[in-house]
Amino acid sequence: MKQVDTWIQKVKEHYEKLYVENHELREKLARTEESVVHYRDLEDALQRTLVMAQKSAEDMRGNAERESKIMLEQAELAARTVKQKAEEESERMLSEAARKAEEMIQLADERVGAILEEYRRLEKQANVFKIKFKALLEAQLAMVEGKLEAAEEESA
Repeated sequence: MKQVDTWIQKVKEHYEKLYVENHELREKLARTEESVVHYRDLEDALQRTLVMAQKSAEDMRGNAERESKIMLEQAELAARTVKQKAEEESERMLSEAARKAEEMIQLADERVGAILEEYRRLEKQANVFKIKFKALLEAQLAMVEGKLEAAEEESA
């Protein structure tokens, strides 16, 4: 009996030890399962975050492309506006230069006309002067010839 009691005591101690160990293992398993659930939740959250980050990156890329397209269109519009203004300014300057050239040509024509008129007037005056001078010279010559004839008649 004593041996049986000792054996039962040993079985009891061993059973208690196994029971405690089994209980500890169950608690450890429960904690491990909680950790697995926690890590799976964390993995799901990370997966959702990754999907959101990818979508956000795609949205940002799309926005950047749209903004660059808008900026390019605005730059092209500004370039066309600048080009149009430059063309208008050059046309205005050409028109102004042509108008000034016409004015200068007209003034030159007027001056040439005035100079020609003055030349003709001076030419007339020169002709009148020649005629009057010739008449004066002829009168003087006639007078000198008359005096010579008179002097010859007196000497003869």
